[in-house]
Amino acid sequence: MGRTALRCTCGQRIGEREVLRAGYYPRPFGPSYVLVRYRCSRCRRRGEQFLRQEEWDQGILSDATLELDVPARTSFAAQGAITLREQAAFHHQLDSLGLQELLSEFEPRADE
Repeated sequence: MGRTALRCTCGQRIGEREVLRAGYYPRPFGPSYVLVRYRCSRCRRRGEQFLRQEEWDQGILSDATLELDVPARTSFAAQGAITLREQAAFHHQLDSLGLQELLSEFEPRADE
């Protein structure tokens, strides 16, 4: 199983923009490696990592894509940010649901 992300020592995920150079290092015996040199956008340090060629995928460097279709994206954008008042109202509604009654319906009974 390959890596899902390439990270700097500070913890920042390395993207395609930060990569200075990526090169293959084939070896006649044993695994071949890929050297990735980068400059972190957060801490500005230069770093490098050797990855086995089996673990390397160019998709490691690409950003995660948003999988929303256009109508859903526009409806979310129209809603705006969630306010503190809306958060407080949501928590009050959760408290008033009476979850103990709901739990008692699904707990196993002693006579069963």
